[in-house]
Amino acid sequence: MSLTDDLKKRFASAEAHLIQVDGLPDIYSKSLTLGQIRDIDIETETFTRIARHFQVRAKDENGKPLIAPAEFEDFLRYADADLITTAVSKMQEYDKDFEDAEKKS
Repeated sequence: MSLTDDLKKRFASAEAHLIQVDGLPDIYSKSLTLGQIRDIDIETETFTRIARHFQVRAKDENGKPLIAPAEFEDFLRYADADLITTAVSKMQEYDKDFEDAEKKS
């Protein structure tokens, strides 16, 4: 088995963590992959970058994206900036907490 095959299996079996923000449906998110970071880093404008972070990571309980790529422009037009920023902040807090816990183990 190749390293890539192993990484695919690990990502597929990784547990998504629940993010809850009043005014949004339950959000499930996993740690970032290099591909997701690339997709987010393409954006240079701050709020577009935050929105892309949400679009790339936010899934429903079945793992389906909450925002399809084809809906991204409408998402930018209508999404509440405070809610989306809060959700992305919580995703990043979880990532930091997870990294800190791994360092301690």
